[in-house]
Amino acid sequence: MRSRIGLAIFAVALISIALASLMRVGETEVREEVFTDVGPLPDGDTFLAFARDFDGYRSWERHPVEGAMIPTGATPGPTYVYLNHRPPAGTRTWPVGTILVKEIQSGPPEDWIVHAMVKRGADYNTHGAAGWEFFELDVDADGASDVVWRGTSPPSGHGYGARGRDAGVDAATLTCNDCHATSWQNDSVLTPAISLLPLPVR
Repeated sequence: MRSRIGLAIFAVALISIALASLMRVGETEVREEVFTDVGPLPDGDTFLAFARDFDGYRSWERHPVEGAMIPTGATPGPTYVYLNHRPPAGTRTWPVGTILVKEIQSGPPEDWIVHAMVKRGADYNTHGAAGWEFFELDVDADGASDVVWRGTSPPSGHGYGARGRDAGVDAATLTCNDCHATSWQNDSVLTPAISLLPLPVR
C-alpha cells in the first residue's frame, strides 16, 4: 500500500515538473515576440502621414545602423531604423504608406534625434527621393509623436553632416535628398538590412 502511495506521489511530482517546463517555454516564446503587427498598408496612390501614424514605432521591426550620418552639431549615439511594414516579396519599390523611422540615441531619451521618411506617393518629391516625404519628430516618454518639420527638405539649420562612412575628415552639410536619391536601386532607402533586392551570396 505504501509503495503504491509513493508511486502516485512520484507520478504527480513528474507531471508538475513537466507542466512547469511547458509554462516556461510558453513564457519564453512570448518574450521573444518583439514586433507589432501594424496591419495592412493604406489603399490608394497617396498617403498623407500625421503624427499619430508614428506613435509606437519602437515596437516595429528594428535594425541597428553602423556609421550612420548624424545631423550637424549632434552627438553620435546608437542608431536604429524602424520599419512599419515589409513589402511583398519580389517588389522593386516600397509601397505607398511605408514608414521608416531613424532614431539616434544620444543623451537622455527626451533628447534623442528622431527622423522619418514616409512613402507619400509617386507624384511627390519627383526631383529627389521620388515619392518620399521626410520628417523630424519629437517623441515623448509615452511614445507619442509630434511633427517638428516635414517636406522634401529640412529647414535651415536641420541638415545632416556627412561624416563617418559617408565622407572625409571635413563634414559637409547635406539634405535628405542628397543621400537618399542616390539609393535608387532600393527605392531611396539606405539601410542595408532593409533591402528590396536579395543580398549577394558570398
